[in-house]
Amino acid sequence: MITPECIRSIRPRYGLPPKQLLAVKTLPGAARIIPPAVMAQLQERLQDPSGFDSYKAIVQWLRQEHQLEVAYPTVHRTVRNVVPVFAPEVNPIERLWQHLRAALARQSFETLEALHQKLQAVVSQLMAGVIRFLTGWSFITQPLLTLSSN
Repeated sequence: MITPECIRSIRPRYGLPPKQLLAVKTLPGAARIIPPAVMAQLQERLQDPSGFDSYKAIVQWLRQEHQLEVAYPTVHRTVRNVVPVFAPEVNPIERLWQHLRAALARQSFETLEALHQKLQAVVSQLMAGVIRFLTGWSFITQPLLTLSSN
């Protein structure tokens, strides 16, 4: 813990007032490689279902549309950490995969055919109600029901 006595003993050495001694200093950091306006366009394009199919496609889009030379690792890091592209918790198929993984957990299979047969058995046991429970959230089903009633 920093006490007033500690600050008084440090102050003569550095010649700074206590507030400046305790101030948290941050570095400005490097300039952003992808400008904010381009990031906004990239984010919109990633939210579109027909967006990009790979990071390489994003690199090419940046080069062609915005004349930016951005390295693949930079695009990967930016898209993966900054731009929320994928939210598995709201993707209905993820819950179905989770159910299938749980059914196959802690089992080993001698052949690929044995795994295939077990997977077929598990899938064939899934009733429409189970699939509806796993994948049918209101934010998905309501728009579909509204469209089908029109």
